[in-house]
Amino acid sequence: MLALALAAVVRRVVVAIGLTVALVVVPYLLATSGPAPWLLMGTPAAGFAITQSVPTFAHVDVDLSPISGYHPLPPWAGLAVTCGYAVLALGAAAHRPPREGRRRRPATAP
Repeated sequence: MLALALAAVVRRVVVAIGLTVALVVVPYLLATSGPAPWLLMGTPAAGFAITQSVPTFAHVDVDLSPISGYHPLPPWAGLAVTCGYAVLALGAAAHRPPREGRRRRPATAP
C-alpha cells in the first residue's frame, strides 16, 4: 500500500519504487550493519518487527540485532508504524490536485 500511495503522489512508477526502497530497505540495511536501532523505530522499516522471533528479557543475554531476529519494537507497533506511513501517503495522494492533461479533440467522421 505504501508503494501504491507513493506512486499516486509522485505519478511516476520508477520514482515510487525508488522511494519505497529508500524508505523500507535502506534503513533496515543501515540498522543491521551499524548501531542504529532507532531506524527500525521511526521509518517504515519498522514493519519488519512483525517477523520478530526473539523476545527480550532482562536476565537473558542474547545478541540484540535485527539479523538475529530482534527488533526494537513489538510486532504490533512495527506494523502500526508502517501502516501509519501508508495512511499518510494515501492521504497525500487523495489531496493532490488532478493532473493537467492534454485535451483530446473530439473524433470527427471523415
